[in-house]
Amino acid sequence: MAKRWIKSAFNNKFVKGGLFFTLANFLGGFLNYLFNSLSGKLLGPAKYSEITALFSYLTIFSLPITVITVDIIRRLGEKGKLRLSYFKMGEDWFWQRIYHWRYL
Repeated sequence: MAKRWIKSAFNNKFVKGGLFFTLANFLGGFLNYLFNSLSGKLLGPAKYSEITALFSYLTIFSLPITVITVDIIRRLGEKGKLRLSYFKMGEDWFWQRIYHWRYL
């Protein structure tokens, strides 16, 4: 009974995806630990604090871009078959803004 339940659980797409995500998360955390340990020992306190501050600033500045990207994906997903035309309108608007700032 338990064997059948385990086998059916591993055949479930959701369980497979969750297991993959969990293992990838553990691997990422372990590599993060290794990087921080080694760079802290090799660089010393002053240089390590500089690189940590740089990574913190990159994380803070990437948050608005992530939010905008998720919002664009959500809005395009709501449009259904018209998503390509809405994407084209957004792309044209973006390039108009880029060209405008290029000539200032």
